[in-house]
Amino acid sequence: MKGFLEGLDFRLILLTSLGGAVFWLFDAVLDYWFETGRFTFTQNLLYDYPAHEMFIVRPIIFLFFIFFGFVLAFLVRKVKRNELVYTNLFDNINDAIFVTVTDEKGNLEFIDVNRRACSLFGYQKDELMKLPVPRVVAAEEYPKFVSGVLRQPNGGNSTPSEVTMIHKDGHKILSEVNTTDLTLWQRSTYLSVIRDITEIKKTANKLINSEQQLRVLTARLLEAQENERKRISAGLHDELGQALMHLKFKLSALIRNHDPGPKREDCDSVLHYMDQTIDYVRKLSRDLSPTVLEELGLTSALHYLIEEFSEHYELSWNSIHLDEIDGLFSSQAQVAIFRVFQETLTNVVRHARANEISVDVTREEGRVIFAVQDNGSGFETDEVLASGGAQAGIGIPSMQERMRMIGGSLEILSRKGEGTRVSFVVPVETRDVESVAV
Repeated sequence: MKGFLEGLDFRLILLTSLGGAVFWLFDAVLDYWFETGRFTFTQNLLYDYPAHEMFIVRPIIFLFFIFFGFVLAFLVRKVKRNELVYTNLFDNINDAIFVTVTDEKGNLEFIDVNRRACSLFGYQKDELMKLPVPRVVAAEEYPKFVSGVLRQPNGGNSTPSEVTMIHKDGHKILSEVNTTDLTLWQRSTYLSVIRDITEIKKTANKLINSEQQLRVLTARLLEAQENERKRISAGLHDELGQALMHLKFKLSALIRNHDPGPKREDCDSVLHYMDQTIDYVRKLSRDLSPTVLEELGLTSALHYLIEEFSEHYELSWNSIHLDEIDGLFSSQAQVAIFRVFQETLTNVVRHARANEISVDVTREEGRVIFAVQDNGSGFETDEVLASGGAQAGIGIPSMQERMRMIGGSLEILSRKGEGTRVSFVVPVETRDVESVAV
């Protein structure tokens, strides 16, 4: 019973009861007036004429007034509760809300704002409600704000737009505005949700700057890596290689001039081992710095890579198709393509455990498409790429960065047990590796 009556406005019930009592009194006065002499006023007040013994009409109407008071109190309670819910939601939401309509001249005016809007813009509610809407929007962006509010289908949402708003003290607030068109009281009403994204934008800009600096650093590291490879390669070829060749000639001359007798076989074995070492040093030198690129061009360098992998690994090439692509790229771009191609083949033999490979290099208008496909174990691409360096190592990120530096794109498609396809596209127009000062 307490919950049933809780929140009822008993003043309404009292008021309607008073109305019932007034009706009773008024009816008694009428009876006394028209029936003068038959009954006293007290009798007319207590009994209903003409059926005095029944005593029915006035009580029923009086009870109806009381019942009407309860119904009215219940309706008012429900309206107040709904209004309280609306007010709590409206005022406690974390985003600022403007409710606006257009006046006779087509200008926007406030009909309601929430508590967050007042705190965001530094006004009291009654103060903000009296302001023209342009006062809280940067002058140069007010047309954009109006366009976002008014230009949308009836009952629809506008596309979120970034608008610079103005605080009471004059400082700017970068905001995201999303407006919904409503119809209230048969009038178009606009509910604009305004989110302060100033700090988000600052953080995003810092992240972008950090990413740019990281990419520049990566580019410098890759450049330094190539330079160091060239230096080591030159050292192996010019110093160690020449020293081994000189040592081989000395040993050969010594064997010719002094017959080793029973040690001849051991000396020949040493010479053979030195030949293998010299070949290994040359291969290591070529791997460190792909001089074949400078000597023969990119097409021949890719053929050389395929031959090298065929010689050292048991691979079956399903198909090899290489269009002529010499002269299409700068020297830096050629090195990047060569390294990505080399890393792709290395991953095939090192991780995929594949025995069948297809290679396709196709020249199209304005770009060249490189593709390597194997029948290896494969992997879940999304998991590996999402893990960053955890599962991908530095190979895939390095390939992605090299492609980005020359304006290309890298795509890896793979499923466990279904092999892997690595393709990268490089535009022919890209000639220079990006160079950005740190």
